[in-house]
Amino acid sequence: MRKTEALAGFIGIVKKATMMIIIIVAYQLERVTGIHEIRTLTISAFIANECLSIVETAINMGVPVPRIVRKAISALEEKEDNDDSGEEGKLP
Repeated sequence: MRKTEALAGFIGIVKKATMMIIIIVAYQLERVTGIHEIRTLTISAFIANECLSIVETAINMGVPVPRIVRKAISALEEKEDNDDSGEEGKLP
């Protein structure tokens, strides 16, 4: 295994572990605040992000994806590019 593959695998594991930590924190916030939707919304956001990633990968592999889905992903990518161009919301 090449060094870059090992590093990519390690980064993937760190990302998944971070997701789990965020979900645990959301659960604890849910228990403390009594708002029972925090954990569900957090998990739903992660699921949506993973589904988007899977569809993007499928498109890159040449798998036929409905045009409306491709357009929606393009619109999301354009919005992300526009959001990243401004200084608002960026961490130092």
